[in-house]
Amino acid sequence: MKALRSFACLDEAEYQTFDLHKGIEDTVTLLTVNPEMQVEIEKDFTPLPKISCRPGQINQVFMNLLTNAIEAVEKQGKIIVRTRLEKEWAIIQFIDNGKGIPNQDLERIFDPGFTTKGVGVGTGLGLSICYRILKDHGGSIDAYSEEGKGATFTIRLPLTRSNVRDEGKATA
Repeated sequence: MKALRSFACLDEAEYQTFDLHKGIEDTVTLLTVNPEMQVEIEKDFTPLPKISCRPGQINQVFMNLLTNAIEAVEKQGKIIVRTRLEKEWAIIQFIDNGKGIPNQDLERIFDPGFTTKGVGVGTGLGLSICYRILKDHGGSIDAYSEEGKGATFTIRLPLTRSNVRDEGKATA
């Protein structure tokens, strides 16, 4: 229950100092409570400083990406969540050994309404929401995939709030 409360961050709509690793850990805890799921989730964490962000939104990004990865490995594969520092950026990668994303779909996966899950299965909003949240935080998300070999989603979040959008305005 503690992981759920921490994950939800319901009272944290404003920018706050946030531990990215704690957000990832809470998300993994929430998604791996199903005993039938046989997904191995490996965490390869480099120490990261806490960042200023909207924790609930960043947790939503983690939830979308991990849920997609679990679906891609069909509940029996391996997912690696890797973090590292790169100059003034926190880099977070979600790497799975699932079915991958066809090349013709890669350029559209962040478009609102685009889904590879079929009619009635997915809304096509998860990755577009991730894209918007990360952009609003001054960050980015990229995807790399090979069909049949899995996918890697890379998030870049700034360590400081300079150049971060806040309600449509740049902040210093």
